[in-house]
Amino acid sequence: MRSPTRPGPFVGRAVAVLVFGIAFGYVEAAVVVDLRSALGLAPSPVFPLAQATGLTGRLVGIEVGRELATIVILIAVGWAAGLSRLERLAWTAVAFGAWDLAYYAWLWVFIGWPPSPTSWDILFLIPVPW
Repeated sequence: MRSPTRPGPFVGRAVAVLVFGIAFGYVEAAVVVDLRSALGLAPSPVFPLAQATGLTGRLVGIEVGRELATIVILIAVGWAAGLSRLERLAWTAVAFGAWDLAYYAWLWVFIGWPPSPTSWDILFLIPVPW
């Protein structure tokens, strides 16, 4: 029987996945801002791949690897939170949504980018030079 003062398992998992997504969005936004600063690039556009391509292919590989690792981490959170395949997929989607929204919100807080919610770059991609 559930205690009236403690949330049930669903609420606990939902809070944990949402808090993770928001915190991980912060980490990802901070990494992007730090990378751009280290490369001496202006605050926007955010993804440094087009500029990094001219500097070294190694940076591009590292950046693509970072984005792939992000996907793996979000899937792992969904896997840990869910009990069935469908639940795991659903929790992955929740983690992804929280992360994606938080990522762009933190970028806006840090550097004022994106300038608008309708900016073309607000898409989740494994980034490639545009």
